[in-house]
Amino acid sequence: MTALIITAQTGAATSTQFAVNKRVSKTVMANGLAGAEYVDIQIKDGAGSWITTSTANRLTATDPARTISTEGEYRLSKGVTAGSVSCSLTGV
Repeated sequence: MTALIITAQTGAATSTQFAVNKRVSKTVMANGLAGAEYVDIQIKDGAGSWITTSTANRLTATDPARTISTEGEYRLSKGVTAGSVSCSLTGV
């Protein structure tokens, strides 16, 4: 099953959080990114703060999907984009 976690928009947005456990991985995907635009994958640390997992794990126009298999609480965060960008989550 796939869920839309950021609706198509040009403004900055942050998804609701979602959990990944060690038995079930989840795939996140960004639709509509162009040029150097990106969406960050963030994880909640032990202190309850959101941190970007790695700039190497960003969703980009040329690499718009990532499978997450490390246990934790995650969310996606996108900045302002030229065109509408949406993000989805598969494995919910």
